[in-house]
Amino acid sequence: MRTIQIRNVESKIKIDSFTIFNLIIENTTFLRNLVLDLSNDAESFEYLGENKTTFANDSYFIFNLFDVTLDSKKADSTLQKELSSRITYEQKEKFESLKLLVYDYINSITYDYPIPVSYNDDFPLSTLLKSINVTPEITSSSIVEEVIQNIKILSYLLKKDIFVIFNLKDFFSNEELVIFFKAMEQLEIKILLISSHSSLRLENEQQIIIDKDLCELHIPKEI
Repeated sequence: MRTIQIRNVESKIKIDSFTIFNLIIENTTFLRNLVLDLSNDAESFEYLGENKTTFANDSYFIFNLFDVTLDSKKADSTLQKELSSRITYEQKEKFESLKLLVYDYINSITYDYPIPVSYNDDFPLSTLLKSINVTPEITSSSIVEEVIQNIKILSYLLKKDIFVIFNLKDFFSNEELVIFFKAMEQLEIKILLISSHSSLRLENEQQIIIDKDLCELHIPKEI
């Protein structure tokens, strides 16, 4: 469980993988200022108590639910480096054998070329993975599954375990929300919703409502 303090919000927010926390901001000016702050940095959010890291390092903000993919070049590069660092000794030996085969092949196609050529015969595994375009793959049959897979990829590659999502409940049905939050619980990903209006409360959903007069209303989850 993490305890978070949001700038200009009196209440402390405790989030974990089993609780849906929804910060509902009905005051338009307050919501706009919060979004503008977050567009520049994540310093509006901070941990309370002793922590080995910061909220900015652990979190990812999703302003557009349908644009949650990581930059493709960054995702590919991170994935390729991650795979390269995970190989076993046996896999490393096989890669060295593969490099010899590549070396022999390049020699065979360049030895009688009219002009001299040179090449790097000691390339790292990440170079090979990049050359054959090893990239994260999204396979989904629905929009909710696609969002789940994108968040899973972002969480793993960027090492993020907290996702702050704006107006999620406006785009998913109750059935889709159940699927989404069940997947987040299984992935041990913590979700903080920020909404511009109230909606039907879900099971395990805790709410703080900041109304148009900036009064805070606490609605705990049902036990």
